[in-house]
Amino acid sequence: MLSFKTEVQCSADKYYSMYKNEFTQLPKLLPFVYGDIRVIKGDGISVGSVKQWKYVLGGKPLCVKEIVAEIDDKKRRITHNIFEGEVMNAYKKFAVILHVKQKKGGKGNVVKWSVEYEKLNENSPTPLSYLDVLDKITKDLNAHLCQ
Repeated sequence: MLSFKTEVQCSADKYYSMYKNEFTQLPKLLPFVYGDIRVIKGDGISVGSVKQWKYVLGGKPLCVKEIVAEIDDKKRRITHNIFEGEVMNAYKKFAVILHVKQKKGGKGNVVKWSVEYEKLNENSPTPLSYLDVLDKITKDLNAHLCQ
């Protein structure tokens, strides 16, 4: 598993809500990464919902389908299990986890992204490029939500 934390100044609830309830707005706010996000099955905001994400990574347009595996509103945590798309050419398992926490004893909040993965074989790369883009997304979305 890979993970990182980034401090944000926007509301923890607001940041979490963008990925839980308002994810279809992400392509408008962050067009350098997100091309389109569509609900394939379910309502998109509950466990078992299936979404298709079109995104750009390393200058390449890519697409994944994921199932919402966990939503914990109290902890502001969402787990997306990827099951289809180019990323699955290199990994047996690939999950992206968002966890937004209020910072203890001070201003601001903390966004933690984790990528749980299992390589398909020894030639599969460590998915560091996903952490890089998630870091950029976190900072740019924070700037937008703080306006």
